[in-house]
Amino acid sequence: MGLGGWMFDGIDRFAMLGASGHPDVPGLGFRYDQDERWPVPNPTGREGVFEAYCPPHYPDMAAAVEAFAERKFGPGGPFHPGTPGAWTDSPRVRGSAQIHDPAFKACVARQAQHVFDTFGKFPGTVPSVFIMNYVQAHHLDLDFYGWFFKPGAAHLARILRWPRPKAAVLMAGIQAVYFYERLGGWRRMVSLQAPARRNALGGKPPAHQPA
Repeated sequence: MGLGGWMFDGIDRFAMLGASGHPDVPGLGFRYDQDERWPVPNPTGREGVFEAYCPPHYPDMAAAVEAFAERKFGPGGPFHPGTPGAWTDSPRVRGSAQIHDPAFKACVARQAQHVFDTFGKFPGTVPSVFIMNYVQAHHLDLDFYGWFFKPGAAHLARILRWPRPKAAVLMAGIQAVYFYERLGGWRRMVSLQAPARRNALGGKPPAHQPA
């Protein structure tokens, strides 16, 4: 498919989900609630896209537990025999998980409802939805790998399942760019100039202004 990816961190978790409280920072647009008992906002999901198994997306925790069990063991779930898988006998592997019986679900629902009634949300002491990091998918920039990595176009072409003529064109293109940069293209990197307008974002200018 020619796709790459990279994992990012160091973000404001609440701003990313949409709980920044500022209209100019909508994030992913998740619904969130606030309560004087909570030190931080509580995102719970985006309707129709990703919804946590808790109110307000379900009337109570019993309904949330039932929906969660259906998601696990129902059609399309990871433990449903009809869900495709990579095993030689995927139906047997997926169907070997023990299904939650009514007594177990009732026990979980009662405890979860107690937590919700006590803290006003579920889970009680952490956000219902929390993001630790995120992954960005993108198309591969073949010129980048041709310049910063050892020649490997043939291997890259095999990964992408390209035919030999297309792989040969790729190899020739990367080698041509490589030789151009070695001969003189690198000079573009040493002709950088200061921006025409410093401190374009406004605010107090830095104490030190580089020449």
